[in-house]
Amino acid sequence: MRILATGVLLALFLLIAIAARAAAETEPPERQFIALMNEYRGQNGLPPVLMDPRLQESSEWKSEDMANNNYFSHTDSEGKDPFFRMRQFGYTHNTYLAENIAAGYETPQQTLDGWKNSPGHNAAMLDPVYKVAGVGYHQKQGTTFTNYWTLHLGGFDLPMDADGDAWDDKLEIYLGNAVSCSVPPDVNDDGFYDLSDIIAFGPHFNKPAGSTPVSMRFDYNASGFVSLADIVKTGPYFNTRFC
Repeated sequence: MRILATGVLLALFLLIAIAARAAAETEPPERQFIALMNEYRGQNGLPPVLMDPRLQESSEWKSEDMANNNYFSHTDSEGKDPFFRMRQFGYTHNTYLAENIAAGYETPQQTLDGWKNSPGHNAAMLDPVYKVAGVGYHQKQGTTFTNYWTLHLGGFDLPMDADGDAWDDKLEIYLGNAVSCSVPPDVNDDGFYDLSDIIAFGPHFNKPAGSTPVSMRFDYNASGFVSLADIVKTGPYFNTRFC
């Protein structure tokens, strides 16, 4: 009876492990890669990187650009370097930046292994200065390599929020990436957006977003600077009650 029970438990654990692996494999390849890279970082005593939506957009753009224009280079089809593209998509922080690119690899694991076996690419993945990342993958038949990968890394992050990424949840909600009864302008979380919330901008007004960790949440137009434009951006919510 004890052996049978043990067998059932082992079978149950096996089924759970298989289900977990199957669920992981249904994730988009970009998220699969981030999970694999964070596992690799953990094996080397490093904290995980968080997915940053701006770096996600810049890396996706780069992979698609390489595929659509059938090239493989850090310089894009318009002659711009990767750091220009990161800034163009809103990651304007004065911090460490890096780009890894790969082509021809069909899976996230193959891409990770390829970069692990390249000293420069491996060093970027294991550099503790990087806190956030974005991964772009694009496949196009008829091109030289078919599969194109881009990893963008950045050194500035926000405190981890409730859903575990690099954005303030309220900013996520404001940008339409989450559903909630609150929005960013309600700075003091009293359920109402009014003059008191605008006053809360005060210590950060006319300062670069990111000069302090909390100041980034005030940069509603993602310009990299906290200014009157951010208050104007919140206009539709003024004197609005939430929840």
